[in-house]
Amino acid sequence: MALSLAMFFHSVRELNKAKSSINWVKTLGKIKQVRLYGVRIVNGSRKNAETLDLEYEYIANEKSYKSSRIAFYTLHFPDSYNFSLGKIVGENINVYYNPENHGESVLIVGAQSGKEFSGHYLSIICFIIGVITLIFSF
Repeated sequence: MALSLAMFFHSVRELNKAKSSINWVKTLGKIKQVRLYGVRIVNGSRKNAETLDLEYEYIANEKSYKSSRIAFYTLHFPDSYNFSLGKIVGENINVYYNPENHGESVLIVGAQSGKEFSGHYLSIICFIIGVITLIFSF
């Protein structure tokens, strides 16, 4: 049950950060690595497209930072594949960084539309399962 409470507070904190990221500072970064993995059928052929790893560098207040965080949620197919299209190592990309913590950045600001509270729901379900397990263990 303690884990479910920790999950809940973590999801609340991440949702608040996602909402505040809309006002983060925008700068240009440089793509260092683009990697898709996990096979999916795309346009009739098998391609690595399930999950995207994208590393980038950016400069904030004359200091260089590296990150691989794309958004405050995980991109899975088809979003991972669509976002990766046209992304080339060495290419410039818009980066949004936290003005209070320059090492914290994303490429997509805000929360995932329609799934903002999924972390909350999951933690509540885990809490309920924990309570039921505790009740029936006696």
